[in-house]
Amino acid sequence: MTQFKLVFCYRTTSNFQKQAIIAHSEKQKTGYLQNFRNVNSTSMPCVILIWISFTFQLHLVALNFPLTGNMRGISGVDLQCHQQAQEANLQGTFRAFLSGDTQSLMSVVKRTDRNLPLVNLKGQLLAKSWNSLFTKHGNSDFNPMEYPIYAFNGVNVMTNPTWTYKAVWHGLAFQINHSKIRDCENWRKASKYLRGQASIPLKGIFLLETSWRCSDLLIVLCVENSFGVST
Repeated sequence: MTQFKLVFCYRTTSNFQKQAIIAHSEKQKTGYLQNFRNVNSTSMPCVILIWISFTFQLHLVALNFPLTGNMRGISGVDLQCHQQAQEANLQGTFRAFLSGDTQSLMSVVKRTDRNLPLVNLKGQLLAKSWNSLFTKHGNSDFNPMEYPIYAFNGVNVMTNPTWTYKAVWHGLAFQINHSKIRDCENWRKASKYLRGQASIPLKGIFLLETSWRCSDLLIVLCVENSFGVST
């Protein structure tokens, strides 16, 4: 589990002072307590007050309603992700789980965070990492029936009838040497004559190459790309 250890302490002198010490390993993204002493010029020891363990993970959450291919662009979905995450009292920044002219799906999550676990709204493991979503056989932990995808309002989108189709818009089609985007004209058209890339989450595999009409109402996901802290 990826953790940081946080210790609050004070100097045992007449000048009371509270201080936090955070130590971590960038290579392993694993927290550990490095020093029990105050980091000021004096070497007076600290007295431990609180020990808190933080777990770093990325949430994957659906919008509270299905959408057609007309989403007012990726920026429109980003705004809805932000608003609904705030209403759900979630920390961190959420962005649209979509490829388009302005972004690739892989780049939505920062490179330094792509090996963090991907969890649903309740903290249940959906995938071992962001990177694992982009390999056809690297997703053994992904099981949307055992650990469902939830919307920001807590509804299970895999069973709730609001979502007639259990497919997720993503706009990505894997090719041998590159990826082709099919995105309902940058997520601004709901025509039944246009096609957008989406897939139904299956056990072991998430992203599949299936084409849907841009008029279809499908699941729209948001992913945390600047994670909050859960204890």
